[in-house]
Amino acid sequence: MYTDIRQDYAVFAQAIKQEMGLDLTFYKETQMKRRIMGFMEKKQIKNYHAFLRNLRADSQLLAEFMAMITINVTQFFRNRAKWDTLEKQVLPRLIEERYARLRVWSAACSSGEEAYTLSIILKRMQANLNYEILATDLEAEILKRAVLGHYSEKQLSEMTHAEILTSFEKKPTYYQIKKDLQKHVRFQKHDLLMDSYDNGFDLIVCRNVLIYFTAEGKELVYQKFQKALRPGGILFIGGSEQILNPSSYGFESVDNFFYRKIC
Repeated sequence: MYTDIRQDYAVFAQAIKQEMGLDLTFYKETQMKRRIMGFMEKKQIKNYHAFLRNLRADSQLLAEFMAMITINVTQFFRNRAKWDTLEKQVLPRLIEERYARLRVWSAACSSGEEAYTLSIILKRMQANLNYEILATDLEAEILKRAVLGHYSEKQLSEMTHAEILTSFEKKPTYYQIKKDLQKHVRFQKHDLLMDSYDNGFDLIVCRNVLIYFTAEGKELVYQKFQKALRPGGILFIGGSEQILNPSSYGFESVDNFFYRKIC
């Protein structure tokens, strides 16, 4: 039987922030508590106090906890129609404006499908385009998988047969992203809520992550994204997300889920 109360969660969240650099208060509390309680039940841990002690003592448990906290459900060309909008309407203008070099950030990139999707699109749009993609995520272990670039057939289900042939090498048990696509992507550990941001990006892609943040967390990230973009740069967010008042963050809407920095 769980004995936790709201105060116990607050103490737990504060300790996690101080010791592990993860601020749980920016995530929707009801959803986060439900996920953590489910994890604790699976591990047969009865309260937050015991859970915190175990996290401090067991690096494997901590790694599992971090993997559970971060959202890693993705695939290549997820929500295909939005990627078509990016390729046909948004990127041509960005490439025209920044023909010499395009800087892209795939934020909360998970196991790399989104970042490599961007590389596939940019490569086929202009074979000699000079582009670089920074791909970041909170979880170190998931980034190791992204660097390897090994994917199952299911993760490629939104791709055409021709795209798969040109983008991957078929191995006995997985598909390997081709090196000419991989070389444009640099992976790095990064916490959207706690860490500083680079700047001068032409495009930032952050999809289906902010729905788990509180209003305060979203506001913080939108402000930081706006500063990280160069004037005229584009923010591309997920199909279940929307900025209701983009002008208050220095954005204007250019299409559903696409926002241009205006100042």
